[in-house]
Amino acid sequence: EFWIRATSGNNPRMAFALQESFGSYTTLVYQQRNLTTQWQKVTYEFITTRAYLPDQLQIALNAGFGIQTIQFADVAWTNLSRGLPMESFPN
Repeated sequence: EFWIRATSGNNPRMAFALQESFGSYTTLVYQQRNLTTQWQKVTYEFITTRAYLPDQLQIALNAGFGIQTIQFADVAWTNLSRGLPMESFPN
């Protein structure tokens, strides 16, 4: 989860990828998003088909689509595999 906006650029956009951080760096999730000058909250939820050890997954935020300025804020990764109740998260 994170917040994002563009402050300049022609057709600003970014891409999010979740990938393995070993071997061939297999991409598990990939999505491009067009950006505006307004802050947008972005949340990605996913379930992996296998268990991963610490440091075996990584997030890539790609902003290399052209001359543009993008701002990110409050990037957070939440692992729900431990069964945290939704009430424990802020609204």
